[in-house]
Amino acid sequence: MTFVNSSTCNFCPRNYYSNGINECKKCEGSTAPEYGMSFTSWNYMPPNMEATCLSMYGNGCATDDGWALSGNHIHSGQGHSDDVYLVLSVSTAGFRSKEGYFNGGAIEVGTVKFEFELQCVGDCLLFFLEEDYKSTVIESWEGAQNRTTYIYSVNQQSERRFTWAFQKADYDNSDIAGSKYRNDMAIIYSIEVKNTVDGGASYCKACPVGSDMEG
Repeated sequence: MTFVNSSTCNFCPRNYYSNGINECKKCEGSTAPEYGMSFTSWNYMPPNMEATCLSMYGNGCATDDGWALSGNHIHSGQGHSDDVYLVLSVSTAGFRSKEGYFNGGAIEVGTVKFEFELQCVGDCLLFFLEEDYKSTVIESWEGAQNRTTYIYSVNQQSERRFTWAFQKADYDNSDIAGSKYRNDMAIIYSIEVKNTVDGGASYCKACPVGSDMEG
């Protein structure tokens, strides 16, 4: 990714790469870009990413997006009522490797890696979901969590969306009409989706013998 007019950040064109600071450069001969999505700077909402806030009572969101950009991280915002559902999603058109099975197990076509923290006094919940034609909860965390890293192995190459959904209280066990947990939040420091067909590249790697930039 690279900055455009010092105001937004976009992926480099095909067969180009950037470390996120310098301008896009074309890969040298016999090398190819290693495509993926890597989000570590949170001054602007990255491409392919969406944020929203949903309120069961209709007026609990302090902002429409809910999530707030904060330089070295993005967080679920402050000032929301306890009934809100804060959703952050990143989409990809698919993964470059072919799916299949080997020795009875699914072949990994890509990975999703993210670093996060939950600052909560209540029983907050963070869900990590994978969505294609249906939504599947991959993992969830409850209550305060120290800064940690989670890695998910993707084994289907088709188009999909990965979602982080945060709620401040268990809707079944809490009075969520108030704002007891107004300052409870989820913090995401980085998100990395590897081996996608879209996105950008931060470096180029040597092509295997007999191949070129296009594989």
